[in-house]
Amino acid sequence: MIIKALTLWQPWASFIAVGMKKNETRSWGTSYRGPLAIHAATKIPQKGQIPLDVLQLATKEFDHWNYWPLGKILCVVELLGVWPTAYVGKIPNNKIELMLGDYSYGRHIWETKMLQVFDEPIPAKGKQGLWEWEWRKP
Repeated sequence: MIIKALTLWQPWASFIAVGMKKNETRSWGTSYRGPLAIHAATKIPQKGQIPLDVLQLATKEFDHWNYWPLGKILCVVELLGVWPTAYVGKIPNNKIELMLGDYSYGRHIWETKMLQVFDEPIPAKGKQGLWEWEWRKP
């Protein structure tokens, strides 16, 4: 089945895969709803691009950079809805969720629900924006 995929930098991709992050925040919205593969980018963010509190949480949860898969599909979520951050009812009150997203004015909240986590992440070449990936359900 061909589904949409989204490439995220680490550690944000892993936070979704382990269930600590349910919302993705983007500068853009989409009308797409349905299965969405979460792909970890092939590059590690540059020094200073991961906020210190996020980096501290990631190193606590994932031990070391070597355990953060790169260039791989980690999981498939259901994209339930997309709302502008101005829609106050969708801003989470969970401190970790708030730390792991950018809920500033003018951005979009992508609400997700986990469908499948892969025991062995699947190598894939990512792209910017939404792209297509073939999901082979078990």
